[in-house]
Amino acid sequence: MPNIVQNFVHSGHVSLGHLLFEAALLRKEMPKCAGRPFVVTDEGAPPRYDDVYRLCELTSEKPIKLTYLPPGFMLVFAHIVEWFAVGSKMPVLKWIVPAPKGTLAILQPGVFHAALNLVATDKAAQQSVERGGLGLKHVHTTIQGMCQQVLDWNNEQAASRA
Repeated sequence: MPNIVQNFVHSGHVSLGHLLFEAALLRKEMPKCAGRPFVVTDEGAPPRYDDVYRLCELTSEKPIKLTYLPPGFMLVFAHIVEWFAVGSKMPVLKWIVPAPKGTLAILQPGVFHAALNLVATDKAAQQSVERGGLGLKHVHTTIQGMCQQVLDWNNEQAASRA
């Protein structure tokens, strides 16, 4: 599903947000951020899955071939997976219908919801602690983080050949 926009976040940004929140709570006066939930994302526009696929195709040491399946087929298949997931929990059918396992279990009709293309923002977390935020400053973008992931994967592939 190359057209789906996905808000990714590097674990470093999540950790940084958590540490900034804890530091704010250690102040003598109760900060305005106390008790508020915050969204933390990577800097820059969230990529589409197609951006991730292209990155992998262009920078992976091992050739990667992607096959794009028609969305209509995927939606019908998702309904079938959902039927198996629900059927495997019913007392009458659980002996006959196997539960989907692994990543296949995630493929259900909810994956195709229009809200998946909503863009999350962490503007509130970027505000200063005095203004009710965390003072979050991003370290890198999602694409930079994904480039690091591909570099790590390429290094693992090179090490396994050696």
